[in-house]
Amino acid sequence: MLFYLVASHLYNARKLLGENPIIFEGGNVYTETFSIVALRTTIMEQPEKVQALLSRLLQAEAKIKENSEAAQEIVSRRTGMSLEVLKEIWNDFKFEVVLDPVLVNMMEQQARWAMDTGKSSEKPLPNFRDYIQLEPLRSLKPNGIHF
Repeated sequence: MLFYLVASHLYNARKLLGENPIIFEGGNVYTETFSIVALRTTIMEQPEKVQALLSRLLQAEAKIKENSEAAQEIVSRRTGMSLEVLKEIWNDFKFEVVLDPVLVNMMEQQARWAMDTGKSSEKPLPNFRDYIQLEPLRSLKPNGIHF
């Protein structure tokens, strides 16, 4: 059997395959990001709300690092995922509030695909960094900006 799976599905596949399965690790084949998106006017006119949201996310990041067992229990309850499975896959995830090149690279790849397949006629490729506001995160977590 050949499985190309991520997270909980890989855990379940390992159990199904029994002892000594051969696992080919894909490394960074797929990266999932979660983005905070707001209108530029909102960021400029309501910076306190942006700061409050980022502050809460940074608090959550710290709590996950301080007590990953409690975080796993919360995630298990909220998602319905088995705690056993979650504990097995937890280290596959990176819980960190950052701005890094992964986001921009993914947007560029998707834009190229859209242009190559005729889904977008916009040329040239936009500079997606122009759409990212660095200051809100920089003011709270300067080392969270990686480009």
